[in-house]
Amino acid sequence: MKQLFTFSEKLIRPTFGKLFLLFWMVSASAYAQIAVPDTNFANAIRSACPTCIGSDNKLLPPAADMKGLDVSSKGIKNLEGIQGFTSLETLICITNSLTTLPPLPSTLVSLYCDLNNLTSLPTLPSGLVTLSCKFNKLTALPAIPGAMTQLAFNNNEVAVLPALPSSMIYLDATRNKLTSLPTLPTSLRYLSCTGNELTSLPSLPSTIEYLSCSNNKLTAIPTLPSVMTTFYCADNLLTSLPQLPASLTQVLNCAKNQLTALPALPSGLKEIDCGFNALTTLPTLPTSLNTLVAENNQISNLPPFPASLSVVYIKNNRLLSLPALPESLYFLNIQNNLLTCLPELKNGSMYLYIDADKITCLPNIPASIIVFNALSIPIPTPPVCPTNINHPIGSVAANSYVAKEKIESTATLSSGKTNYFATQSITLNPGFVASNATTFLVEVRTCK
Repeated sequence: MKQLFTFSEKLIRPTFGKLFLLFWMVSASAYAQIAVPDTNFANAIRSACPTCIGSDNKLLPPAADMKGLDVSSKGIKNLEGIQGFTSLETLICITNSLTTLPPLPSTLVSLYCDLNNLTSLPTLPSGLVTLSCKFNKLTALPAIPGAMTQLAFNNNEVAVLPALPSSMIYLDATRNKLTSLPTLPTSLRYLSCTGNELTSLPSLPSTIEYLSCSNNKLTAIPTLPSVMTTFYCADNLLTSLPQLPASLTQVLNCAKNQLTALPALPSGLKEIDCGFNALTTLPTLPTSLNTLVAENNQISNLPPFPASLSVVYIKNNRLLSLPALPESLYFLNIQNNLLTCLPELKNGSMYLYIDADKITCLPNIPASIIVFNALSIPIPTPPVCPTNINHPIGSVAANSYVAKEKIESTATLSSGKTNYFATQSITLNPGFVASNATTFLVEVRTCK
């Protein structure tokens, strides 16, 4: 009979079997030594992987094979034992009571530890691609691994940002204590540094599509990338804006600055907020615009409204008239201006905010309209303005009188404040009297 293996093989094969058994026993023993002292963490592991932890809250070998672990909102104060998950790629531990993190598995690719009480982070694994540590108490960040593409640490107390890897495409540093930014990676597409103490920005990479730098101390903005679609720079010290790229199609928010003029607006822009500045005019509005917010400026005249416009918020200006209102308009706030009449209102639904003491009638009543006074309280819809007004001989009560076309008066005005507004002519015939106790204003003005 042919021999199946040599003498040496007879010796070696059983030896390998014993070695394998010995290795498994040592491995199991090693895992048995990794304790999870936080009961809530142990229970969270048990819920995610019942075979990963024993009844004594010590890790078992299957923990080494886990790729992802989510222990969010479990009341955990200590993640000690996480090092036993030696194949872990994703760790989610948001909304707990953590103040520190233990050494992390070297295999980790994504870490989400938002909404804790962390004051520091451990050394980050070299292969970490995504780090989200928002809403903590961090005062500094460790070195950023070269593989990282996404970093979000908003709502912390970080004063200095470490060097950023060239691979990074997403950076959210909102609401920290940064006074400067490092050189920005050439691959960066999203940058939010709103709510810091920045006095300047570094050169912006040509790849940035979204930039939010509001609520800082910026006095100037560098050249904007030609691919940018969204730009927030509100609540700074800006006196001018750079040229806006044609790609800016989503939002321009430059409110609460010291701007006296705006550059040409991109033709595809959908929303602009330029409120709380010192603007006296606006540039031509894009045909794509659907939201215009320009409150608290010194604007006396507006350009034509595009047909796409649905929201107009222009309270606290010096407007005497409005452009023709588009069919799509459903929200109009014109409070605290010099307006006494409105252009024709469209027949759709509308929310209209007016000064009820100045605008006492409407050119027409839309199918559905809710009118609000200066306190944003709904009021009865004013009546339709008459085409012409004729005040014959006799006493006329103090009020504002608005006619779509003409006013003719031979009346005696009662004491108080009386205004005559018409779009074509106002005629005061012989016999018209305004006593010394009367404040009287006559003005022919267009309503559009």
